Amino acid sequence: MTTKSNMQELVKKVNKLDRMLAHHIGSGGDVVDRLLPHKIANTNLAGLMDPTMFRQLRSANGQYTWEDDGTDVLTLPEGRYRIVGSPNRPNDNAVSAKNIVMYDVYIKDNFKKVVATVSYSGERYLYAEYDKKTVVNWAYLPAYTLLFAGYQSSGTITIPADINSFRGIKIGYSLGNIRRSIEYEALKKDQEYELVVSGHTHGNDTWMSNNQMILHFSDSKTIVIDSNKCINYNGTGTVNTQAGSVTIERIYGIV
Repeated sequence: MTTKSNMQELVKKVNKLDRMLAHHIGSGGDVVDRLLPHKIANTNLAGLMDPTMFRQLRSANGQYTWEDDGTDVLTLPEGRYRIVGSPNRPNDNAVSAKNIVMYDVYIKDNFKKVVATVSYSGERYLYAEYDKKTVVNWAYLPAYTLLFAGYQSSGTITIPADINSFRGIKIGYSLGNIRRSIEYEALKKDQEYELVVSGHTHGNDTWMSNNQMILHFSDSKTIVIDSNKCINYNGTGTVNTQAGSVTIERIYGIV
């Protein structure tokens, strides 16, 4: 026998289910009317997934979520964000409050890592903290754009981009099986750059050798190899100079 109290309890349960359906499955409308039968999830509203799951899906797809200007990136959960004017942002003077910065936030237990990419320049910075204590405070992360790949020991090299667009230049060079690289920050027309490979022989007649290449930019896209020589000398003061064997293999622009 159904009592009044049982009926009231049943009505409450039915109303509760009706509200749940209205806020989820039926909230989008009727399929017949070409409306969605489910609420569309976004970063603020739950539909077939909650906002956190929606952010994770966007992040997994490589998308960045726009946050309000001035949002503190260090207060956000794990994900990818685009923010203008975060109070905690790369502290380089070139990164102003007007720059769009893209943040990749990774959080695991007490560890947090944030990689910030300045949208207009591509420059990247690293922030890291452990147990809420800063261990890396927006350190600059160099990236490299390949400008030349080959083997050249004389003449000129033309690169495809204006070198003044980069922070500096990285040169990879070799002497036989010996390979080295060097980075230069200062970029000025006619400034000389030096690539050196030193070595020595062993035995009764010990010689020292110094392979040296000198080069410079004649303009913002042209590198001139001025000289490539090898200077040999021994302990008795004998010195001779011959053609060098330094070869440029890679040139990168430092972003």
